[in-house]
Amino acid sequence: MIRRTDSRVVLILTLLLCIALAAVFLVSKCEFEHKRVAPSNPETNETNDTTEQSLSTVHSTLSTPFDPNTADSLTLALAGLAPWQIRRVLNYRAKNGFYDSPEFFAMQASLNRKQFGELQPLIQIGEEYLPAITDISQLPKRNITRRDTTYHYPSNYKTDSLSSVCLNSSDTAALMRVRGIGPYFARRIADYRDRLGGFHSPEQLAEIEDFPIEAIPYFTIDSTTIEPLHINDASLAQLRRHPYISYYQARGITDYRRLHGRLTSLKPLVISRHFAPDDTVRLKPYITYL
Repeated sequence: MIRRTDSRVVLILTLLLCIALAAVFLVSKCEFEHKRVAPSNPETNETNDTTEQSLSTVHSTLSTPFDPNTADSLTLALAGLAPWQIRRVLNYRAKNGFYDSPEFFAMQASLNRKQFGELQPLIQIGEEYLPAITDISQLPKRNITRRDTTYHYPSNYKTDSLSSVCLNSSDTAALMRVRGIGPYFARRIADYRDRLGGFHSPEQLAEIEDFPIEAIPYFTIDSTTIEPLHINDASLAQLRRHPYISYYQARGITDYRRLHGRLTSLKPLVISRHFAPDDTVRLKPYITYL
């Protein structure tokens, strides 16, 4: 007959045996998982290290031209693009986007100046992606006829004693002394003058919609009062505020500064797809490169 004390001893021994078996099982399982995940083959490790080193240095000696419109992710990686830049390029192409110039590829892929300097000689845009028209003069001209909505004041409404008004220094009250200029056009002149930084020619008044052309000869210009636009230091918002610079032209200026440095003339902008020759001619009196 088994005593109570003997049964307790048997129970304790059984429990200790179960714990020991469980510990042996867990140790064996951990060793198996470690061998499966991280094999200790020195030849394999050496091969992997060699591959990683080759991938990290091949972009600096890459000499094969590539088209960013058709290059796969491996080619872009060998060209030195980071994974997030590769995803940016592939996502843009997946939305039917394409690159028609190396500069546009650099802008959309957010390349820095060093990357663009290394890749620019290797970027070759396929002919099917080049713009169809590169000369703005080839575009068809539209003949737009405007309805004359100018209000013609009576001949005795204003005196003829005033021969001319200085356009850049006169306030709205002085502007309204010119025949044909009322409160509405005086405010329009002042607002447009503030956005331009000053008029360099009275003919610019014709750019204001429905402006009375017969009033232009009564204005004179003092070019010394023109506020220059610092094209190398102005922000995107400051460039965009100028009436002669659109949003895409402002982006083109900031992208050029990021890739090539400071501007010393407007000639580099002429080759941009966002600038026409007439745009740079209009901008020239307002630009300073200091």
